[in-house]
Amino acid sequence: MASAGERAFLLPAGLPEATVQQVAFLVLAAADLGAQQVTFAEGGSDVDVELSVPFRAGMDEVVVDAAQLTLAADQTPLAITGWHTVAGPGGQGVFVVLDTPARLRRLALDPANQPAGTFLVVRAATLDSGGTPTAGPPLFAGGGFDTGPMLPRALAGMSVTGSDGRLVVTVPLTQGQAWLVQFGTGDTAAALAPQAGQPQVTEVTVAPAPSDIALVLRGRSAGEADTALWQHPAALLPEAGQQLADFTPAAGRRLAQVLADTSAGTPTLALPLRFSAKTAGTLLVLDQVLTARYVAHPAAVAPMPLTLDGGWVDLPLDAPARRPSATTLALRARHLGREVNPGSPTPPMALPLGGVRVRPGRLVAAPVPWQPAPSVGATPSLAMVRLLAAPVGDTELVAEVHADAAGAPGALLAGPLVARLAAGAAPGWVGLALAATADIPAPATLWVSVRTNRGALDWFAAGSGPGARASADGGTSWGEPEAGLGPVGTPWVQLQHAVDPATAAAPALTVRLGGTLLGTVGLTGTGQPGEYDGPIPAVLPAAVLDALAAPAAPDTPVRRRTTLSLLCPAVLTLTVPDLTCSYDPFG
Repeated sequence: MASAGERAFLLPAGLPEATVQQVAFLVLAAADLGAQQVTFAEGGSDVDVELSVPFRAGMDEVVVDAAQLTLAADQTPLAITGWHTVAGPGGQGVFVVLDTPARLRRLALDPANQPAGTFLVVRAATLDSGGTPTAGPPLFAGGGFDTGPMLPRALAGMSVTGSDGRLVVTVPLTQGQAWLVQFGTGDTAAALAPQAGQPQVTEVTVAPAPSDIALVLRGRSAGEADTALWQHPAALLPEAGQQLADFTPAAGRRLAQVLADTSAGTPTLALPLRFSAKTAGTLLVLDQVLTARYVAHPAAVAPMPLTLDGGWVDLPLDAPARRPSATTLALRARHLGREVNPGSPTPPMALPLGGVRVRPGRLVAAPVPWQPAPSVGATPSLAMVRLLAAPVGDTELVAEVHADAAGAPGALLAGPLVARLAAGAAPGWVGLALAATADIPAPATLWVSVRTNRGALDWFAAGSGPGARASADGGTSWGEPEAGLGPVGTPWVQLQHAVDPATAAAPALTVRLGGTLLGTVGLTGTGQPGEYDGPIPAVLPAAVLDALAAPAAPDTPVRRRTTLSLLCPAVLTLTVPDLTCSYDPFG
């Protein structure tokens, strides 16, 4: 295990799923739990472990930024069973023979048969092709012999301790497969002489050095080959220091496969690893790193083209109900040369309930303020008239723009503007573009009149504000309209003026979630006229992240749709080339 958000789980393979579930969802302590051991049995063995991170449902990808194990040889002595003894020459001592070569560390002896006045001698030994041992020179003898003030003690380095009828002989690390243990006498190295008697060896301890070590990523099925990740062909000694096994690419490929096949009930995404060695020993896993992040792409369609034409436009996000740890956002926008005049009211997010009905032989007019615009000055050029309406049957409507004359439509300024709407067309904004823009000084109050040549039109209105005016004599006289769709305020009209995209100010997007204002997202110029990128920094605002992570109902799917609404005074085409949410597996 490891500290949350920093290191992955390293668990024994084959644990019950319930146990893995408990581990995966623990609130992990920040303390380092220290090195973990991988112990190989005598004669070599395989050891299976799993390196894993908690599974998070509803993700599109898992990206592995680093997958590494830091390994080292363990120096802890290992008592082995793979050894036997052979009587020494002439009954003087006993050979200790190991099944496989190793570095001798300790021998345990029964001292009952040690002759008085003798000390222990450990000699090197070799094995012939048939496994018969032959004595070699002494390596250690008692406490060693004095060789004068200028030389180290001869045959020194062995220590002998004992209690409860047991002698423990500790020697400096000595590589080999056989040694001769004898009783001896003598005051000098030259006078050293073996004595009769055979020490009774009860335990052999070696300093293990696993050899031919390999680390593989096991295949997902019996027919799939393992993937080699790291190997150390010779004996791994502590002096070799730390060894780094880096298998980031292989880990990324495997976890991507596992994520694609993993069900929501699985507690972890795991890398099944197998260590193998030809000889006994212990490998220390000093550190395990599996730096992974889950990725979701909330924008269902990329580059998701949107047209921001003065009304609210929905941006649906399909994402896990979880707060991302990081996001990337790329926007591209192109100015279409029009802006909503500041005098036009902010459009409603929902379709109003009230309004008036326009039909043949009956004019309806609505007032709308006309204001100076920072980008064009005091005489904006009218370019587009937009009505919030719905046709009743096949409809041909005609709109005109008038100056104000004592609170009613006066002189004609622009039009007629004609639009044809098919029966059954969805309610929404109806755009009527002027063939040539009309320069109209501001500020002023303008009137937009509407009639139909055929069919009828439901013109939606706000619940308050100056009321509409109606005329049954072609505009000669004006009166109050009949209420056709409930309470009548000001019918919804939006006026748009022309701008030069090269000189227009960089626009900003207003973002809402339902009735909640989440803030604005500013765009920046690219250096090309009317072309914008954004935002900077290229991340989702914190309020949007809060919305994505809002608590969900118990029966909500692991992914849910969050629909943001965008509004911009500039008329733009907007694309979202990239919207990526990243999630910390431990978050």
